Amino acid sequence: EEKRREDIRSIEATKIPFDQEAARRIAADLFSRAGTDQPDALPWQVAMLVVAGMFPEGLAVDAAQGVRECGARKPWAYFRKCLVEGCDKQSLNLRALLPLVSLPKGFDPRPPSFERGAKIPLPTFKDPTNA
Repeated sequence: EEKRREDIRSIEATKIPFDQEAARRIAADLFSRAGTDQPDALPWQVAMLVVAGMFPEGLAVDAAQGVRECGARKPWAYFRKCLVEGCDKQSLNLRALLPLVSLPKGFDPRPPSFERGAKIPLPTFKDPTNA
């Protein structure tokens, strides 16, 4: 718990210049590589962490490609499994990182699309004062 609070404080302290378009591009890439348009918040959360420099993009991309290659019936559950296994090998704790991303009220977990563009609220990082 203390490590999680430390991570949250470090996000706030560094004032990460967050690129929303980069997050949309990464989320779109993960949906595409996974070969599914099934709505889920997980690829969005991972995209946020990648853009913030807290998660390796290569691991996210490999996990998404694994979903497509295995033809999983529950693609995002398999994506999570692949992420956890990859994180274990790299001494990362996905379970500690995901709660750092906050999903706004009305968040739409569908894949990004040009029609919806900037109209959809993106996940944000949680306010460290409310952690």
